[in-house]
Amino acid sequence: MAADPFPILHLPSLALQKCLKQMSVAQLISISFLSKNTTEIIRMLEKEDINETITLTQSVSLNLSSKWLKIYDFISKPDQILQAAKICEHSVNSGPEELYVPGCTVKQLIDQVAYLFFQNEGILLQIVNLQSDYLKDVEEYSKNLNIEICFIDSTEIEEVPLLKFFSSVEKLRVSKIRISNSVHIQNFKKLNLPAMTLHKILCSNSSNIIVDDSLLSNKDLNLLMKHWMKGSNPRLRTMDFWGQYGPAIQTPIFEGIDVENLERDYRSNDTVCEIKRNDGTKAEIRFSPSLRRFRMKVTSFF
Repeated sequence: MAADPFPILHLPSLALQKCLKQMSVAQLISISFLSKNTTEIIRMLEKEDINETITLTQSVSLNLSSKWLKIYDFISKPDQILQAAKICEHSVNSGPEELYVPGCTVKQLIDQVAYLFFQNEGILLQIVNLQSDYLKDVEEYSKNLNIEICFIDSTEIEEVPLLKFFSSVEKLRVSKIRISNSVHIQNFKKLNLPAMTLHKILCSNSSNIIVDDSLLSNKDLNLLMKHWMKGSNPRLRTMDFWGQYGPAIQTPIFEGIDVENLERDYRSNDTVCEIKRNDGTKAEIRFSPSLRRFRMKVTSFF
């Protein structure tokens, strides 16, 4: 004999809160589709720290943590109506759990998760090994979401029209693909690229720049510092370049530059000094040939 359904939403507020807190993330997502009232109750629920991986069918994976919703693994069409969308939860504290939401699209599931747990804040979009044919699908998946961080790692994409797709991106990391000049000049809080020419660095408006495989020579670094001292890159806070550099003292990296407090950090074997631009703003230069790293950090502003 089948058990009678339990009217959980008719419970007093405090009892209802306790019941919902005992549920898994996948269960909360599943029952949130029952009604608008259920959605709002779960959205307002005081949630514990989240650290889960959610797979929506075989199309999209979501990684939920206390601060970020990471969306990755794009395969199927976002407007595909699924007879029963599978939500598979992999928790560090328990085994996998599978639930089904009938008649729901992948896009609806993503929007629901973002609304329930993140109110469209702190969303990280990760695009890995994606073919160019699916770029439009990714755009559709992420429409109306506040994508703050975007990580693209794909050899199949020649170039990504990021400004069209993700206008809210504040931090961008790109690997293996080319991006247009219109992306280089945007006001990112953080820009991490596999390579940048000296010209593109000087044209950048980003606050923090990281170049993983820098092709800049010591002479290029010398020119970069001279341009900064004359007023280029006014929004810059830090630059980190990783590449093949020779010893700073034996190469022209500081040639023609009036450096202050030039010394060697014997703990790290770095060459450390300060440079000053015409308006009095100072920056610390840390040059480490052994680590193949050049770092510039603005330390005072005028």
